[in-house]
Amino acid sequence: MAAGSHERTGSPSACLEDRRVWAEESPIIRKSIETTAYPEQVWEALTDTELLGQWMADSASGWPAVGGTLSLTWSRFGMTIEYKVAEVKVCQQLVLKSPMGSGQQTVTFGLRRTGKTTWVDVTDAPAPFTPHNPHSSAESNWGLSMAALKLYVERYFRKPRQ
Repeated sequence: MAAGSHERTGSPSACLEDRRVWAEESPIIRKSIETTAYPEQVWEALTDTELLGQWMADSASGWPAVGGTLSLTWSRFGMTIEYKVAEVKVCQQLVLKSPMGSGQQTVTFGLRRTGKTTWVDVTDAPAPFTPHNPHSSAESNWGLSMAALKLYVERYFRKPRQ
């Protein structure tokens, strides 16, 4: 057997090992931005549905509390994604989950203040066993979304989209 490959033996430990290998190979996306905005502004931009409709989607609805649902709609594309709010630590962490394939996508936003700047990290973890898709635009989409968030909180915060 080749180095790094795994023979399926049917034993529980072998099955767990297979899952661990797949999890390590999952196409997890991580993006970060540094902004001069305060964590409270970034938090509001991430959780206020009126503000989400200013920078991330065409419109948003729902309630950003654990167990609630946030719906993001891109009307030009005829697409809505519904996220269940899984975890909230005000001005620190927001965890959203959405059905994907036979599992669920997990999107985690983390905020931390360092000196005079705020770091915003996003991690997009697809459902387990999701194979890498070289044609996926998810990585560039998150890059654009984070750039839009930075621009919004620094220059257009609470200003209506024109």
